[in-house]
Amino acid sequence: MDKVEFEGILCALCTKLSAEVKESDNYHKPSLFELRVREVMSELLAGTGHETAPNVDQGFPDIVVGSFGAEVKATQSDSWRCIANSVSEGQRALEVEHIYVVYGKFGGTPEVRWADYGESVMHVRTSHVPRFEIEIGTKKSLFQQMGTTYEKFRQRPMHEKMPFIRDYARGRLKTGERLWWLEDTYATAWCQINSYADRRREASCPSRSHSAGSWGF
Repeated sequence: MDKVEFEGILCALCTKLSAEVKESDNYHKPSLFELRVREVMSELLAGTGHETAPNVDQGFPDIVVGSFGAEVKATQSDSWRCIANSVSEGQRALEVEHIYVVYGKFGGTPEVRWADYGESVMHVRTSHVPRFEIEIGTKKSLFQQMGTTYEKFRQRPMHEKMPFIRDYARGRLKTGERLWWLEDTYATAWCQINSYADRRREASCPSRSHSAGSWGF
């Protein structure tokens, strides 16, 4: 399957799901919406020689089809913006090269849209632990603001991602504001602590296949 084929399936998927969520609120609960996305995706893949991979709890993205993936998001608000995944992407499926987001908006007029995941990331929340925020149709992605690309950024280990995040966060600070974790010494210690936690988790779950660098969120 190539990119054009998969995007065609996403178009058909969102057309069908948009009609369903407008007609009924049966799939407005996020967990039920994700299940329905998987069901319709499987239906659309029938006869193509491709199928969705078995579901992995807390895996990223939610749905995997060969080298393509779809992360499912949903909101009860009338907004195309929501909190997304961790910056570390510690549970990313290693075989996936292209990730999209399938977004169900159930506030206002219910609708389902899809978009390229990297192009939809427009902010990183840094008040607690770094998590992306996405917005369908955002004018400028976070990675454009950082002067890099999603593909290049995601392949870096966490300690190499932090300088980008710190520079981005510094640029948003108001005069007189300061964040303790912006200092290199604190960020390095933070990465080391979470790296140790990752190794302990992986040792206790040897059958779990995911990429290194999880921060446990």
